[in-house]
Amino acid sequence: TSAGLEAIAKNEIIKQWGTIVEVKDRLVFFEGEIELMAKINLWSRVGNKVYIVLNEGKNVNDFDTLYDLVYSVNWKKYINRYYPVIAKATSIKSSLSSTPAIQKITKKAIVDKMTNKSGQNMPEENDKPIFEVFSFFIEDSAYILLNTSGETLYKRGYRADSGEAPIKESLAAALVILSNWKYSENFYDFTCWSGTIAIEAVMFARNIPPGLYRYFSFENWDLLPKGYFQDLREEAKAKIFPKKYNVIASDIDEEVLEKARINAKNA
Repeated sequence: TSAGLEAIAKNEIIKQWGTIVEVKDRLVFFEGEIELMAKINLWSRVGNKVYIVLNEGKNVNDFDTLYDLVYSVNWKKYINRYYPVIAKATSIKSSLSSTPAIQKITKKAIVDKMTNKSGQNMPEENDKPIFEVFSFFIEDSAYILLNTSGETLYKRGYRADSGEAPIKESLAAALVILSNWKYSENFYDFTCWSGTIAIEAVMFARNIPPGLYRYFSFENWDLLPKGYFQDLREEAKAKIFPKKYNVIASDIDEEVLEKARINAKNA
């Protein structure tokens, strides 16, 4: 999640009956059944991405150790041999500071495991879903993560045009949550720009899941019981409140107001 929003993200997870394991800067580690992964993707208003932690290690300060850490994962449980895999990395205060090199070693270990070190390659690009593996280093601790969200969660799908320097939907939602808005009162945003805060306020008040109308990477995997996520979406729709709320948004710029109207209509 974005820096400063960890406490809200933690509460979102607890609300879905997840067990919090650890909270770090921009990271909330939690445990639960695999169905919890789908629930957090659907309902998190402030999260960036939901990852499955496939492996972790301490003192990962050379590439041989990193290779072994990645290779030891049972990748065939998660990844289709004929689908593309993208390796991404972030390194913070780590001995392994070159993210391109980390990505290269991570990808090599995955391909070696998936092809039994036969020397064969996996697809680079096709029309199949993409698996994104994220190697996250903080100091010399390494986490091998599988992105279940796909695109960042703040991309709800309603914002056709946002103008210059837009506020992320996740941060807008956090501002609404932190405002302690009493729903019986009017909600005002006098400098609404493309309308993101006002839209997120309505979605929050009416209990509309932020991920209701978007696609997630895990939807094409075999991790969930068949039909589970479709049922979860329908259940979420049934929980939307029909009540109306007074949300007033304005701006001095007529051009961005038109964008706000379009975005509101989309939402």
